[in-house]
Amino acid sequence: MRRAFPTPRFIGLVASLAIAGSALVALAPSASAYVGPVSHSWYVTAADLASSGGGIYNEGYNAPSGPQVVFLQAGQVCITSSGGSGFLTYGGGCQATYNVAHAVQWWLYGFQQNPAHRGSGYVVLCVTTSNGTSSNTTDNYRVAAEGLYEDLVNQTVVYANYLNSGSYNAHYVVAGGIDAETSWDKPNEVSGWLVGWLNKRATLSTQLNYGADGAYYGTCATSSCWNSPIDHGWAPSQMYAVYYGWPGANSYPQIYDNTWPAIYNDLNQAAASAGKAQISYTGVMWGCGTGGNEPNANQAYTDFVAGAHQSPSYLTLIHSLSKTC
Repeated sequence: MRRAFPTPRFIGLVASLAIAGSALVALAPSASAYVGPVSHSWYVTAADLASSGGGIYNEGYNAPSGPQVVFLQAGQVCITSSGGSGFLTYGGGCQATYNVAHAVQWWLYGFQQNPAHRGSGYVVLCVTTSNGTSSNTTDNYRVAAEGLYEDLVNQTVVYANYLNSGSYNAHYVVAGGIDAETSWDKPNEVSGWLVGWLNKRATLSTQLNYGADGAYYGTCATSSCWNSPIDHGWAPSQMYAVYYGWPGANSYPQIYDNTWPAIYNDLNQAAASAGKAQISYTGVMWGCGTGGNEPNANQAYTDFVAGAHQSPSYLTLIHSLSKTC
């Protein structure tokens, strides 16, 4: 007999549970070789939020099977007219974070409803703030992270844990993340996001920081430049701290160009020369329509292994904003 699952509209009936666990790397398969599917990540548009879950539901339902990490990038930081946390969505103004959190539940529900996903193992769904310039201040980032965390815990994580409690399908983990790139954002602004996240979380919850921008990052492989602002005001030490050094952080570098993996290797060399632990990269992100010279996700992953000398556990393709590729 097929088991019935409630739609996201019944989230208010479920007891509140805090997000579980520790860093994503503790949940991941062995990183000795790539073992998962190429997951499909998406931009969440205003049209998605207005579609009663239709588009996002289909993205979840049609996702590949197997352990994976999926990013739903919801827009820039913004503050609503009432002073709350929001996303400046693609094509729809400043939307409160709870609207985005509710919409994301449809992805989980869609995945859950596809019988092909039974036994997929860990599925990590990351709701993320994009880079941008319109509202970037340290305080705004902090407020946005606090609101995102509260809404993830009070809505999306609760729903995921409900599905986990009786599911024979996947085990769902919900995370927050930030796509902060050196060419767009400043270290203090991004630190504001991380401070806000840490202010609110009740347990060591998962976050994925994946915006290290290889297109602009200045290389540094020694301690002599560790604290020098070599890239848009960023020092390698700040890159390391913001993206990888904070509690619960997981690194998911973007690889759109085949020269970028060496940059992440250089960052680890600089960290080693400064007496810091090596970054254990969680996954690789490739995007279509980015203008880089990587032709596909699998090639980006292969080049990362060769250039960064690591084999991350996850690989994702983030589709274009128009969803045409």
